[in-house]
Amino acid sequence: MSSTSGSQGASIGFRDLQRRCREAGIAAGIAAATADSTWQLTPLSADLVSAMGPLTDWSRTWAEPR
Repeated sequence: MSSTSGSQGASIGFRDLQRRCREAGIAAGIAAATADSTWQLTPLSADLVSAMGPLTDWSRTWAEPR
């Protein structure tokens, strides 16, 4: 299993990285936990998904072989 470098230069494992990402998503208002312990996008992140649509379309075109 690979690890990545933490803020202090120490390696962290997958579970710690997963926890940190989850905490960052909550803090940024991107994801919210539901009553049944699942996750859903917040209205703010749903707006972001919509705003990123044109960039996603462009990236697919860019990635096509020429």
